[in-house]
Amino acid sequence: MDRTDIDEIGTVITQRFGAHFAAGIGVYSNFSSAIRFNPTWPGRTLATSAYLKTITINPSVAIRPLPRLSIGIGIDIVPVTLRLSQSLRFAGDEGSVDVGSVGTALGANIGVLVKVVKRYLDFGVTYRSTSDADVQGHALLGLPRELAASVSAKQDKIA
Repeated sequence: MDRTDIDEIGTVITQRFGAHFAAGIGVYSNFSSAIRFNPTWPGRTLATSAYLKTITINPSVAIRPLPRLSIGIGIDIVPVTLRLSQSLRFAGDEGSVDVGSVGTALGANIGVLVKVVKRYLDFGVTYRSTSDADVQGHALLGLPRELAASVSAKQDKIA
């Protein structure tokens, strides 16, 4: 088994607009992984490789309605790439199937920050919704070579 962590990215850009308003965007990869099994391993009909990569694009806005209270909201736009491969058993031989899918998930997040004791104690809570991606894709089916011959003989009924 060969497991590879995909290069993860992450950056955040923010801009304050006056004393009570800010906006920003974050771009990061929060779910990324790749795994490849030995092509002769016993479980090859379950999986020979798997690849998952997501990139979250998170534009957000924040407001400070009170000096010690800040509230932020944002949306999550999550492009998803998924590839799965496995071996298939046919009568006496093996083939393969490779499935590739892409899709986009949408979600939202909200956060609240309270400055309980100025300069000494802050309390924050965040919530991020679930993001379900409806993936669409293609499949490549590798069928093994086959050579077949058939002979058929009919015998008439004798009365």
